[in-house]
Amino acid sequence: PRSVRETKSSGYCSGRPKVRIGAAATGVLQHVYVNRGDRIVSGQPLAQFVAAVEEAGAAAAKLRAENDSALKVNQVRLDFARRKLARLQRLRATGTANERQLDEATSEFRIAELALAEATFAQLAAGEDARRAQALLTQRLILSPLSGVVVERHMLAGEFVSDRTPIMTVASIDVLHVEVDVPVMYYGQIAINKRATVFVDAPFTGQKDATVIAFDQILNSGTGMFGVRLQVENSELSLPAGGRCRIRFETISAAAPAVD
Repeated sequence: PRSVRETKSSGYCSGRPKVRIGAAATGVLQHVYVNRGDRIVSGQPLAQFVAAVEEAGAAAAKLRAENDSALKVNQVRLDFARRKLARLQRLRATGTANERQLDEATSEFRIAELALAEATFAQLAAGEDARRAQALLTQRLILSPLSGVVVERHMLAGEFVSDRTPIMTVASIDVLHVEVDVPVMYYGQIAINKRATVFVDAPFTGQKDATVIAFDQILNSGTGMFGVRLQVENSELSLPAGGRCRIRFETISAAAPAVD
């Protein structure tokens, strides 16, 4: 009968690829809010450009977008032209108004309609200008795209940043990857989503649940091993990246020996 045995193997915990944080705009750094080794969360401000011009532009565009006086004036004109046209149509029916007066009222009404449509378009365009100005202002604040740690800070406040200059390098460690080599005798028992336990080597302690997310389809005939990648949730950032660890799989094989 087959029984459950534990298979142990050694590996290392690595974070996801490092990210070099840059900017979509160019300018002079006013503030850099983090230093090397600082833990960061997604959406956290990392750096701020000098943005006085962009702030003024965004404020002016916002005022223009909120000013609807042209819309109101043209709406009043249209309402007046509509009432005048209706009145002359009634008078024309009784013979009191002539054709020329009715034609003028009709033209005034259509012109008022076009003026209101133009004012409406201008208001919409002002709203888009305000959104564009706000987007340009938003580019002056650099937010973290991930949770993790600052690996290196490349620039300081007062330095000029181009669109090709990295400000800092950060690494995500909220999810760790564990790379491990496993003997080929266990190949048929490793599958995607298979569960395992990760034990962190000294000086760190503790254990974490892990899940297989990939394994090699080509075996290493020289070593008799194949590579397996597992994923470990590390949202509390309790485990560092780059450390050695031991992985314990639960396998169903009475014949296979334990591997240390």
